[in-house]
Amino acid sequence: MIRRNYVNPAPKGLPDGAPRDAVKIDFANRLQRALVNKGWNQSELARRASEKLPRGKTIGRDMVSHYVRGVALPRPAQLEALAKALGVEPSTLLPTSPSAADKLPAADMKALENGNVWLRINQGVPMTKGLLILSILNGQYEAAAELLKSAMAEHDEDK
Repeated sequence: MIRRNYVNPAPKGLPDGAPRDAVKIDFANRLQRALVNKGWNQSELARRASEKLPRGKTIGRDMVSHYVRGVALPRPAQLEALAKALGVEPSTLLPTSPSAADKLPAADMKALENGNVWLRINQGVPMTKGLLILSILNGQYEAAAELLKSAMAEHDEDK
């Protein structure tokens, strides 16, 4: 049996640069909610969605699992079949605009029980700032110090 790797096309209407992972997670959450609302498991959704596809085409339970876990996005025909099976519009599962990334705050921080914080940054930044942040997070403080000097010099030049 020959295995083929397929790359899902980017959902239409997403703004350039929208993080694909955020879109997958948003789709996964919406699909999971729709499953719960129907009282179905993944196998039931796979069976019912397959009935909405042309003869000989199916959506396997493993593929539904990929969707629910945010690993993959469905192709347009599969999205349509999933939506029909669930009795919703495709845009309910995968809105084209605004994207999930647009709804996330630019940055947020939540306290964890162990005294740490969960930090999320969802914005475009200059390369120097991005490298600086990653250097700090990875404990590379000497590199971070050099990057900070560089960023400060760039900032001073902009004034």
